[in-house]
Amino acid sequence: MSDHHIADSLTPQQDRAAGAVMGSIIGDALGVGPHWYYDLDELRAAYPTPICGYVPVLPGRYHDGVELGDVSQTGQFQQLLLESLVAKGAYQEEDYLRRLEPLLDTLDGEPESGRFTEQPVRDIWYALKVEGKHWHDDNFASLADTSEAAQRAALIGSRYHSSLMQAGLHSAACARLTHRDPAIVTASTAFGIVIGALVAGMPLDGNLGQTMRQMIQRGELPFTHAVLAEEQHLGLTPPRPSRELPFPDVLLGMGWWIQAAQSPHIQVQPPEAIAQVYGMACSLTMLMPAAFFLAARYPDSFETPVMVAINSGGNNMARAALTGALCGAHLGLSAIPKRLITGLKDHQRWLNDAIQLAKDAAPSSCNAEPD
Repeated sequence: MSDHHIADSLTPQQDRAAGAVMGSIIGDALGVGPHWYYDLDELRAAYPTPICGYVPVLPGRYHDGVELGDVSQTGQFQQLLLESLVAKGAYQEEDYLRRLEPLLDTLDGEPESGRFTEQPVRDIWYALKVEGKHWHDDNFASLADTSEAAQRAALIGSRYHSSLMQAGLHSAACARLTHRDPAIVTASTAFGIVIGALVAGMPLDGNLGQTMRQMIQRGELPFTHAVLAEEQHLGLTPPRPSRELPFPDVLLGMGWWIQAAQSPHIQVQPPEAIAQVYGMACSLTMLMPAAFFLAARYPDSFETPVMVAINSGGNNMARAALTGALCGAHLGLSAIPKRLITGLKDHQRWLNDAIQLAKDAAPSSCNAEPD
């Protein structure tokens, strides 16, 4: 049951669209204080009781100087995208890049030149400022395998939940601004699509992967597929895989991660150990499975899975941002505790933008369960 009335005037889809946006940004901000403790004993010593809200950055740690409740630099990239989506009513790359330029101008290419600068941003800064390259030049974007593009894709998926094809195409285009590893672009694209599907009303269950594959077979998503042995009699002739039409393995994986979380035969105790199972570092291939597992293990709660993500150490900030996006898309803004909303720095500004984005998105007509 919601402890606030913020979403009372929204339709269920608008509630979920705003929830995905705010859930991701809140997850990022929650992780700023306790970010990157890979020694869990050190994390427990720094924060002796389980973290259940925004906590300050300790002196000398990453993000030192960032205010309580504020976002990381990755969160700033998300917020600038949110502003652009709302101002233009759609994803417009030129406008987004224009908004990024002043932030990039404040950096010097080193990790601590502003709020902590992650590797992809350092790489694109170097390409722009030192090598004189332009966006979309060959070898411009970073080969880092990190989650920033997926976090931006959550906002795009929320905006384009009425057309998962558009959600995928725009998520891929936005991902390629900062990342050029094909596997990371594909996974980020898939994340945006699934966020859109959840907002549209698709259930968070183990059928998700197969549902996505069926949509691919119908030509509804920017992916291709293999022909299985049991399908050979159907005469299927899918396009060859390419950069624009990758195989859907990561979408199938999302369904399997959900199945694992909901299986009575698979237990991870304590639940925070899921980060050690999938990996504690910054790779999207480690972060995304844990996020799906947590969102599916606690399908009726926003707070519990996000706080488990925070208390699991490592790159808990990105893990919580991805988990928050999934839980918000599945449960809605109404499921996010009021204290987590109001504890976010400038919360009313971002809340207004999230709600406007939700209202700008047309009602969904994709294959999802009706509300």
